[in-house]
Amino acid sequence: MRPSAAERQESVLRAAVAEFATGGYHDTSTEVTAFFAHEALADTRAAVARPPAH
Repeated sequence: MRPSAAERQESVLRAAVAEFATGGYHDTSTEVTAFFAHEALADTRAAVARPPAH
């Protein structure tokens, strides 16, 4: 199941905030932010795909 637009936006924003907190405005690359946003989305998809624990 694909994450909603709101979930994707949230993932990108969280990744960007984390990177800006670490590297600041001048040392934060869009490539690194995009990588972490992609990883966050992959985690979201995996959580949705898992069957419920019994």
